[in-house]
Amino acid sequence: MAGRKSHQILAEGISPDKSLYSSQSDISLSLSREDILAVYEEGPEAVCAIIILQATRIAELEERLKLLEDQINKNSRNSSKPPSTDTFKKIKGQRRPSGKPVGGQKGHKGHTLEMAENPDHVIVHPVTKCESCGRSLCDTEAASYERRQVLDLPPIKVEVFEHRADRTICPNCGCLNKAIFPKEVAYPVQYGTRLKSVAAYLNLNSSCSRE
Repeated sequence: MAGRKSHQILAEGISPDKSLYSSQSDISLSLSREDILAVYEEGPEAVCAIIILQATRIAELEERLKLLEDQINKNSRNSSKPPSTDTFKKIKGQRRPSGKPVGGQKGHKGHTLEMAENPDHVIVHPVTKCESCGRSLCDTEAASYERRQVLDLPPIKVEVFEHRADRTICPNCGCLNKAIFPKEVAYPVQYGTRLKSVAAYLNLNSSCSRE
C-alpha cells in the first residue's frame, strides 16, 4: 500500500524526463515513515524528486507568507492606505504590579473641569408651566437657577486680506505710477499659505480614500 502511494506521488509530481510538473503546488507532500522508506527503496532518483518537490513547496509557502506579512504591516504611514484603515496594536505596559486596587486610591483628590466665572455666552432655559397644576409660568420670575457649562471651540472663519496697490499721478510730469504687489499675491483672488496647507491635506486624504 505504502509503495503504491509513494509511486503515485512520484508519478503525479515528475514527468518521464525527471522534470517537475507545473501543478506541483497542488500536491500534498505529507509523507509517513512508510512512504519515505518506500521512496528510498525506489532509488536515489525517487529520493531526489521528493526533496525537490518539498523544497519548491517550501519556497512557495515562504513567498506567500511574506506577501501576507507585507499586507498586514501596511498602514497610512508606509503606503497609500487612508488613516481610517489603520489598526492599532495594544502596547503592553512596562509597569510592574503594585498590589493596589485599580482606579483612584483612597485619599486621592480628584480633578475635574472647573466652571468659568465669566462665560462668553449665557443661554437661559425658562420654565414655561407648572408641573403640578399646569399653570403658565412665562410671566413669573425665576426664584433661582441651576448652572451647567459646555466648553467648546469657536467656529473656524476664513479671513479675507485685501491688498490694494495705490495708483498715484505725479504732479510734476503727470505720469501714472502703480505700486507693486508682493510676489506671493500674484492673482486677483487666491488662497493664503495656511489655507493652501489645509486644502492640500484634505485633497491628500480624499485621494487616499478613493484608492
